[in-house]
Amino acid sequence: MRISGLYRSAVYLLAGIGILANSATLLAQQLDDNFLNSTVFIKRPLDAGQESRGTGFLIFHEIAKDVATGRSTYQIVLVTNKHVLPAEQSNFHQITIKIAVRNGPATETKDLPIDILGNDGKFLRTVAMNPNPQIDVAAVDIGLQITKEKAEFIIHAVETGKALTTDLLLPIKDFKDASIGIGTQIYLLGYPAGYSDPRNISPILRIGVISTEPDKDYSFDEITTKAANLPSPIHGFLIDANVYPGSSGSMIVRRTNIVTGFNPGGKASVPYILGIVADSMGIHDSGINANERVGLGVVFSSDTILETIKLLPTVQ
Repeated sequence: MRISGLYRSAVYLLAGIGILANSATLLAQQLDDNFLNSTVFIKRPLDAGQESRGTGFLIFHEIAKDVATGRSTYQIVLVTNKHVLPAEQSNFHQITIKIAVRNGPATETKDLPIDILGNDGKFLRTVAMNPNPQIDVAAVDIGLQITKEKAEFIIHAVETGKALTTDLLLPIKDFKDASIGIGTQIYLLGYPAGYSDPRNISPILRIGVISTEPDKDYSFDEITTKAANLPSPIHGFLIDANVYPGSSGSMIVRRTNIVTGFNPGGKASVPYILGIVADSMGIHDSGINANERVGLGVVFSSDTILETIKLLPTVQ
């Protein structure tokens, strides 16, 4: 794969981006570097000098393909939750994402500002919100900003010939063929509690399991829905992965290479992106009169991610 040029300063022309058929870059590492490089730490200013912290991930979305040359045109999209971004008419119109950039032989971190709202206080055309108010998924076309930087996310894709593309978003209808169900092990990549090493962009990786039937929406009873302000039904599933605030926007990746040397082949061997974390569930323990987290996370399915990305205009 080689970068062939820029298209309206917003997307790259690339040839032959491959799907990540195996999850490990190195034998000692369980997940490909592309997943790590694509996960970003998001900060949003609040009033009184406070800030909100969350997670997102970057992904290539093919919008055109030249059959004659084999080259494809891709948008570079930031995927996160609606509540991680500023709401319309907010006092602050930007977020920042922490990315790795090349500076000669060294790699440095940089806070990259991303415009979300225009001067009128409304969302820019580069921002898409899932139209269902119960689905907390947002997508932002950041090609214009990130193509001006020597972003490790892009350079690594060029050097390895592989990248995270929307082909890795596994539709719910294919879950059974990929042997995904209750108990399937998953990786969760993000910045829980806003923990982020200032020296690099490496997210914190945790392991969990799918806790409810992932190919069926999950519904809470009326009391739980009101008490915890949760959407019902969830167009996705629950996971048990010690999910805490700050994890919002984390990608959920199907864990592979569980047994060393065993490769089931087909879809069962691909580290698909299964969804995005939107909330962590808590309870009030009356015995100690305190609120606490129960470790369960609300995940919206990959279908909701792709349908949101497709709402972005393909011409800047």
